[in-house]
Amino acid sequence: MLFNIPTSTTLWNEIAIHLEYLEGKSDAEKQEYLQQIHEQNPFLAEQLKALIQSNKWIEETFDELPMSLSSPEMWVGRQLGQFRITGLIAQGGMGQIYHAERVDGLGQQVAVKVLNQATLTPFLLDLFEREKHILASLQHPHIAYFIDAGQTQEGVPYLIMEYIAGTDLKTWCQQQNVSLEQIIPLVIQICRALQYLHFNLVVHQDIKSNNMLVDENGQIKLIDFGISSFVGVTPHIINTQYPSPLTPDYASPEQLFKQPITLSSDVYSLGVMMYDLLTGCRPFHIKGKSLDQLPFVFVQKPEKPSKRSIAFTNSKMQIDDDLDYIVLKCLAFDHKSRYQTVHDLQVDLERWLDRKPLPSLEHSLSYTFKKWTFRNRLLTFSLILLFSFLTVGTVVIWMQNVELKKRQEETQNYSWILDEALAGYNPLMSLDTQKDSTKIKQIVYSTLRLLKTLPNKSASMEGRILASLSQSAFTHGQTQLADSLIQLSEKILTGTDLNIEKAYLLHKKAQISVRRMRFKDAIVFSNEALVLIDRPKTVPYMLKFTTNHLIAMIYYLQNDLNMAKRYHRVAYNLLQNPTHLPQLSTRTRLFETAFHFYLEKEYEQSIFYAKQSIEQDEKNQLYDSTLCGTYLMISRAYKGMGKKQESYQMLQKSHHIAINYWKTESLLTKLIKTDMAALRTINTN
Repeated sequence: MLFNIPTSTTLWNEIAIHLEYLEGKSDAEKQEYLQQIHEQNPFLAEQLKALIQSNKWIEETFDELPMSLSSPEMWVGRQLGQFRITGLIAQGGMGQIYHAERVDGLGQQVAVKVLNQATLTPFLLDLFEREKHILASLQHPHIAYFIDAGQTQEGVPYLIMEYIAGTDLKTWCQQQNVSLEQIIPLVIQICRALQYLHFNLVVHQDIKSNNMLVDENGQIKLIDFGISSFVGVTPHIINTQYPSPLTPDYASPEQLFKQPITLSSDVYSLGVMMYDLLTGCRPFHIKGKSLDQLPFVFVQKPEKPSKRSIAFTNSKMQIDDDLDYIVLKCLAFDHKSRYQTVHDLQVDLERWLDRKPLPSLEHSLSYTFKKWTFRNRLLTFSLILLFSFLTVGTVVIWMQNVELKKRQEETQNYSWILDEALAGYNPLMSLDTQKDSTKIKQIVYSTLRLLKTLPNKSASMEGRILASLSQSAFTHGQTQLADSLIQLSEKILTGTDLNIEKAYLLHKKAQISVRRMRFKDAIVFSNEALVLIDRPKTVPYMLKFTTNHLIAMIYYLQNDLNMAKRYHRVAYNLLQNPTHLPQLSTRTRLFETAFHFYLEKEYEQSIFYAKQSIEQDEKNQLYDSTLCGTYLMISRAYKGMGKKQESYQMLQKSHHIAINYWKTESLLTKLIKTDMAALRTINTN
């Protein structure tokens, strides 16, 4: 019987996976398996039978492999671009990970991912191409960064990524004999990485300890985006009976049942990983189960981690009801019952570490009081004597918890709306030339339709959603769309007392005005925002900080340093209070500190902090406007010190970033050229 090459990519993918499963099986096992397939799909069974009998597919594949590529070890010594492979790190069914070094002697070490030529099916090639595009768009300190990609002369695709000299998370925890107080901060690091992914509409889909490396500094690095996708996409092929890129025991129910993924799909996998770290075992055993058997697996809820936990003898804390609640909430079968965002999960983990009550729990006053007294044991006796004051304080705490619950519900509604809006989004659209504009327009229109039909929506929630959409549109260069969204939000907020939402919108209008180089408009909008910001009893410190910073930068770029100093002083003072801006990154704090000293004309101090900021940026490959502006600031500081040569060198670095990483000429680019021309004139004279 002749083998008819299937024209359908989906059919070819299915055939390839069935063949992988049958490899090494006995004739009797193959026959039994083919009989089962024949009952469901006779055509597929005949194609598989013909391939097995002739064995042509496997033989021809390996006959065509060059000798140099026939085994993983033979890759060692080969040069790919600027890097030479030095050794094998790991290998699997889809490919290998190699260690490589730069050939020009600079000492840069990288990791190289190479696909097996024998597994180059259209499905896996699509996954590989998607992984490349996703990695190239990500820049985060807890994510292994992308360096390069290409193909060998034989047509084998490869990826070059950051090399992490580390150990997988579970092994590292075992080797270090970590305490419970050490495990949870590591999970919080993962939450921060996932927040960044989800903000960029990426779902990792393979969260597990093996894909979390702990480097020599104890920092988490998230790796392996081989099956990552965008929100709302139904997984291609998932079957637990034969090999697949998915790790079944860590996969969310919606992944296993071929339902659209959501942001909480990663939350579920993270819950499995936490359960494993805390207990030494997984909540469910999925591998080897058929789709028909899976409903029976999930009927039984997993046992509380505290009942199965390993002993943390070196910890001051133990797994309690609150931590049980956090882990099991991640593992909810229905994705709507889980944490809707990893930020919500992170908040609960941080509060657990601080022994504070969990906002996501409907706790009683006794629960709140118990948590408080545990944290303040020395004061408990004294406070009993002040019972009346304690009663008042308890009422306040209760009122705050009610408000927190209300905000959380609105956050969940917001997340649900985005999930629904993105449900039909195709990840392959990311490969289109018009990917950004197409994607953002689809998201906006889908969300607007949902908002129109959503009952009991508040003006506050609508305002926040539209503001988020306007920000995304602005980021993707869709300024007209951003304007329209702002106008719609203004219409909704008119006549309300939602001053924070109004201030946020004004801030967005200011940002758009800066992009259009309408600096006077930007300053007017920003000052109007500041008036509204100071009205509420609870000051939105982050919005106040960013607004004052924006005005300061506008004046700085216009060389009005006195006005820049006036507004930046407010931002810098907010920065000095550790309780006001806890979410700010180290990078931002270093830049703002450097900028403060520059405006005060303390140039040596400014350069000191600016160079620390640059070290972090270049380590994490953050070649953006901040890095460009930092080099420009150092250049101007050197100029203020009379060091013209050093100033010009910094300008050259700033200019290099601007012309190599930005397609269009920006305001910073023009300023750099102006400064370079001025320095040339000084040197000539």
